[in-house]
Amino acid sequence: MGCVSSSSSGTEQSNKVKNQQVVLKQEVGVNYNSTTAVVKSKNVHVSLVKTNNDQSLSQDRTTSTNNDQSVSQDRTTSTNNDQSLSQDRTTSTNNDQSLSQDRTTTTNNDQSLSQDQTTSTKNDQSLYQRRTTTISKVKSQDLKLNFNDFKDIDEHARQTPRSVEESIETLAKYLAKPAKNDLEVVRALYVWICENIRYDTNAYFSKNVASLDTSGNGVLTSKSSVCAGYANLFESLCQTLGITCKNISGYAKGYSYKPGDVITFYQKTNHAWNAVRLNGVWRFIETTWGAGHVGKNQQFIKEFNNFFFLTSPENFIYDHFPCNNIEESKQWQLLEKPISIEEYTRKIRPSKEAKQYGVKFSSHPHEIILVNSSPCTIIVESSANPFQDCWFDFYDDKGSKCTDAAIMICEGSEECKTTVRPPYRGKYTLCLHAIINHESTTLVEYIINCGTAEPNWKPFPKHTGHYGINPDFTDSGLETSCIKPFYECKDGNFHLSLKTSSTPEVLVQLHDAENVDHKENLLVEQTDTSINIRSRLLNKGYYKLELFSKVDEKYTLAYTVLILNTGESDWKPFPKNTGHYGSKARFY
Repeated sequence: MGCVSSSSSGTEQSNKVKNQQVVLKQEVGVNYNSTTAVVKSKNVHVSLVKTNNDQSLSQDRTTSTNNDQSVSQDRTTSTNNDQSLSQDRTTSTNNDQSLSQDRTTTTNNDQSLSQDQTTSTKNDQSLYQRRTTTISKVKSQDLKLNFNDFKDIDEHARQTPRSVEESIETLAKYLAKPAKNDLEVVRALYVWICENIRYDTNAYFSKNVASLDTSGNGVLTSKSSVCAGYANLFESLCQTLGITCKNISGYAKGYSYKPGDVITFYQKTNHAWNAVRLNGVWRFIETTWGAGHVGKNQQFIKEFNNFFFLTSPENFIYDHFPCNNIEESKQWQLLEKPISIEEYTRKIRPSKEAKQYGVKFSSHPHEIILVNSSPCTIIVESSANPFQDCWFDFYDDKGSKCTDAAIMICEGSEECKTTVRPPYRGKYTLCLHAIINHESTTLVEYIINCGTAEPNWKPFPKHTGHYGINPDFTDSGLETSCIKPFYECKDGNFHLSLKTSSTPEVLVQLHDAENVDHKENLLVEQTDTSINIRSRLLNKGYYKLELFSKVDEKYTLAYTVLILNTGESDWKPFPKNTGHYGSKARFY
């Protein structure tokens, strides 16, 4: 068992994405003697708020000292001779000797799970006996984390001295020492494991996992393991500290997974992770993927990640399906409405960035899309953290780009629509990318199976960016009122009027689906309060109109428009003129 996180949802994929941003962060230097714009990279500056898991976890706990029978994790601690390990622990000692060896941890009052257990630890130094606390019932969607609150406990875990790493007990005692509550204890365990245990790629790729000692003690000694070892070590530390924890095995969509792979109960499980109960709520802990990912060279890339700390069930189910046994599978999804393994197989696998920013894929939740004789439009939404830019890649089954068979339209920063029109029968791959909070990432990958191509198929203009406004649009003095990314005209006569708050310097270009320049069919008039763009489209089909504005002495792409002309026309081209019409009109 050794499924590891794929770099396709991590930093390496983000680097790959950045290399594809010819149409992404666009700063354009226009060649006045050519119709082709030279595209260079430029950073986009938009301030956003990043949240993880869209959940909240209250760290306030009501303490009680009167043997509260309703609490699921009450611990009865009697104290003789008033000894104490720390301010956050109540310890009992007899005759000033060792701490009380008998500790009973009873977990109940959890209706959805049958795995709550009574754990009795004997002949073991008492490391962490917390005050009696009243646990309130909290719904999954009510949990939220602010990772800044963990700054001190994170630093404590990262500064762990080697001398306390000799045993599970001494390590657990050290990590839990400054913790104010169970949440901080679990956080310290998560940080230490992710920062100190490396994934054993040699054992994984040589299929020699069975030879590894994946016990908690074995992993602590070797500081290296596969997923089973990560999960076992976390469970051992939790048991030592009296934290209710579950070790779960199942099917993960990790490094070796490819979109379209079929997963069934007849296959061996390929991954392991944990679930932990805090404040009456079960949440997932994924230390293997939280520690890093495997790159293309099959080497482990250490990269600490907060996303897999107490991940919500709604996000976890995209790439983790529990299967200790078939009966337990549903309950350990921790979902109000568990899904079948068939549904899990069909579900898309969004990147962790897409999940942590709350991106929604409501129109097409399954990764395989069937297309027959008509276009298909995939809608992606990100209302909590708006898109700063978005683009796509569309490939056929031979790996060739089909940029004239898809378009992406964004009417605002919270939604993008990607329409695919495969030119012939076959299998295609659609990858959707975006910049959110200055972070470039692949959002999701779809498989497009085309059974029958669209009759009378017409190509789109080649453009892998989105149609609509770019971040520099308002910076250029242009106003967003009545702005659309797509227009249709029936007689070839196109007119676009843009309101301006200043008098920006602009350049406009027009190309058809064959990338032919139509500057002779384009006229631009500018006044103090508006820019009027007129074009005469002679042929049926799609056209791409691009408006560049001058910002900081450089022309950048501010607005891209898709135009569909549905009728033939006998318009004559505008007169050739390198000058201008009117006091502020410019002709291109």
